Amino acid sequence: LNHPKEAFDAFTAALQAGGPDVNDSTGAKQLTEQTHLRRAEMGMTIQKYDEAVKDYEAVLKSSPNNSRAAVGLAMALTGKGESAKAKEQMDALIAKSPSGPAFYARAMAQYGLKNIAEALKDLDQATQADPANAQRYAMAKAQISGASAPKQ
Repeated sequence: LNHPKEAFDAFTAALQAGGPDVNDSTGAKQLTEQTHLRRAEMGMTIQKYDEAVKDYEAVLKSSPNNSRAAVGLAMALTGKGESAKAKEQMDALIAKSPSGPAFYARAMAQYGLKNIAEALKDLDQATQADPANAQRYAMAKAQISGASAPKQ
């Protein structure tokens, strides 16, 4: 984790080495999905949002109910400046399966759309849904509140 670029490159090499029959077995399919997830997460760390989007979409293609990939995709879309698309996806996920991470991702999309009040509401909902990560959500809330405060 201290070398996200190197990890990203290693996951890329692993995916390229897999070959066309990599999804022939259940175990291979799961390993490929995990590799895509980890590559996407490293891509987010080094701001390779286009690649992260592709990896999250690859996971969702084979596992459409993978909420980790859905939340990650929304965060990558927000990183790319596609906050409206990210918000739509999180609206759908929250309607089906509300969670702290989903509310957090929607809050970041709301913030990207400059909907500060809605972003703060989503962070409150994230805290209620996922109290174990309350500190993370409080930090995001403080940053958003500070960013929206009038400059003096």
